[in-house]
Parts: sequence; structure tokens; C-alpha cells
Amino acid sequence: MQHYRKSLADFPHKPFLVPDPARVADFRAQLAALPGRKVGLCQCSMMLQAKRAKYFSPIDG
Repeated sequence: MQHYRKSLADFPHKPFLVPDPARVADFRAQLAALPGRKVGLCQCSMMLQAKRAKYFSPIDG
């Protein structure tokens, strides 16, 4: 029960997964060294009702 909160506002609004900046820079350098265009893929369920929406990040194109 130590993690029980009464509302969403009771949870801290800080990220809990933070990438290592050195590894991010290294990965970006590796991608930049590859020839051609890079393509990112993202899959989203077609069953996205209001109850499930909170579990998915918005995808802006």
C-alpha cells in the first residue's frame, strides 16, 4: 500500500527512464555514419478506446 495514491496528481511528474547522454550521442553518431535515409517504424493498435489510451504515447507525424 506504500505506492497507493488517491489521484494522478499525487504521482511525481519526473521521468523514471532516462538514457545515458554519452550512449545517446554515440548511437546518433553511428546512425549519422550510415549511408542513405533512415526510417522509423511504430505500431499502434486499432483498438484504442479511451480506457486504453492512457497506456500509449501519442504519435505525431
